[in-house]
Formats: sequence, C-alpha cells, structure tokens
Amino acid sequence: MAGFLYCFMGLKNAPTGDQLAAMKMDYLAGATFSQSAYLGREKIPGTGVICAVAQSDLAAGGSEPRVGYYPEKQRWEKIDEQLWIGWETNNPPGPADLVRRQVLDGHIVTLGDGHPWLIPCERYLPKTMVVNAKGEVTRVPLERFAPVRDLSELLREDFYTALAEQAEGKEAPSPKMTGAQQVKMATFFLGLNYRVGWMEANCLLLWNDETLRESLQAVLDVPSMWKIVAAQNEKKK
Repeated sequence: MAGFLYCFMGLKNAPTGDQLAAMKMDYLAGATFSQSAYLGREKIPGTGVICAVAQSDLAAGGSEPRVGYYPEKQRWEKIDEQLWIGWETNNPPGPADLVRRQVLDGHIVTLGDGHPWLIPCERYLPKTMVVNAKGEVTRVPLERFAPVRDLSELLREDFYTALAEQAEGKEAPSPKMTGAQQVKMATFFLGLNYRVGWMEANCLLLWNDETLRESLQAVLDVPSMWKIVAAQNEKKK
C-alpha cells in the first residue's frame, strides 16, 4: 500500500499550514511533504504541485507513493478547482500509510475498506488542567477538540436514550444527530489517529451504516462497557 497524492492547483510548493487550514485540511498540518511540479496534462488542466506525506514522516509500515503524475498507474478524483486527490490504482492507501506516529488509545474497528483502524475514545482526548481559587482541579478538553464537543453530547444522549428504551422493550426514538453529523464526528475522531479527512474517507469508502455505528460506539468506549457488563453477569452465575 502507499499513501495519498494531492495535486494543489496554482501552487509552486507544498501548502503551508495556513493554506491547509483554509482548505479544511488541518489534519495534514505539520506533515513533511515530498513534492513534484505539475505542468498540466490531459485529465488535470492547469499547473500546480503534486505532494505526498514524505516517507520520513510515516510510521513504521507506511509507504510513500511515487510522487508525480502517472495516469496509467494512478487514479485521480477532482475535489474542486484547487485540489485533486490521487492514489496508486493497484496500491491504495491503508491504515499503515496514514497512521500518525503518536496515536490515542481506543478500539479497533474494521472499516469499509476491509482493514482494521484504531478509533480513539473520547475519554482519552488530551486535556488541560485548570485550577480555581479553591485549589480545585478541572480537566478541560483542548480547544482543537471544540468542533465535536456539542456533537459528543448529542451522541451520548442518543446512545443512552436508545439503550434505556431497549431495556424497556420499546422502540428506540429517532436520533438527534443527523447522518451528516455522525459522519463528521466519526471522521474527526478517525483523523486524530490518521491523516484522514472526509475526502480520504470517501475515496476509501470507509463509512457505511455498520462501520459508522461501530466507530461511534468506539468513541463512547461502548466496547469496554459491554466487557464490564459481561464480567458482572459472569460473576452472578
């Protein structure tokens, strides 16, 4: 397997952190890129630069793709006028090519590409410690996790409401989270451990009803809860 390729139109060099943020590709910020000038070919009009996360920035087992435009061996998808994303047709990206060097603990979920991915638990998100005048300590999630803070509350409420209704033999109510919000949250958490955003997830066909449900349960650490319940039931026997 090998990582993704990105063709940034109108740029002469790999994008800066600010440019990545403007394109909502913050998950690539801080990466070291290999790059090759793109001078325009039949499928992708215009000029720009083709980039890939450099081998030196990959975790063990990851592979850098051949950086350049080789349409006979690559597949390219247009995102917008500024960006195309590509990969080697016979060597599509996998978790080992996209994983970060440092990851958060969580649960393994097999996603739509058939590969196991480590979905981090919300409770393991890094926090800062705030001390008030009374000496009381409060752990506060870092600001970079703010985009999903409200969604986390919705997700938790949906899960426990459905669980309570199921326990009473009732039909679970419709979730408050929309499908789009569920995908956004699952992709955000996946992106904490891998250099993956919605574009990469789409290209790899990672999300379906089952993988989305299992990933969001991993975020809530539901597998650990089931293990505790199973252990308690075992003791009662």
